[in-house]
Amino acid sequence: MIGVLIVSHGQLAAGLLDAVKVIMGAPTQTATLALNQGDSIERLRAQILQQIQLLNDGAGVIIVTDLYAASPYSQTIANHTELANLKIPYKIFTGANLSMLIEIFHQRLLHINLDEMTSKILQAGKNGVREFFTELRHYPAERRKSND
Repeated sequence: MIGVLIVSHGQLAAGLLDAVKVIMGAPTQTATLALNQGDSIERLRAQILQQIQLLNDGAGVIIVTDLYAASPYSQTIANHTELANLKIPYKIFTGANLSMLIEIFHQRLLHINLDEMTSKILQAGKNGVREFFTELRHYPAERRKSND
């Protein structure tokens, strides 16, 4: 089974995983890491590598970070050489949101491999970001009136 590691600033990763548990139940082979104020990014890098190794059973690991180019992301990609040497298959997704995580766990339940999951995860992450009034314009006026 593909392992899942969520890495964020503060407790965002734990909160996202908690929300997944509410919706889908507690997923196995999953971990979170937090970078808190004053934490060492070098220590975070080591923790990320350690967790990836623990989560990998041969199927690979998906790492989800909160913000592109920020410390959780940069310390994840800093492990690229070690992960390549260990021959651990992995994908890194950034811009974490609940839609993306639900899709990851859904695809994992279907036993979809890492490469096949990628486009679905990216699409779910993008589709999960909406603005109410923009969406309202796409909703037929006659249906809006019938709901009033």
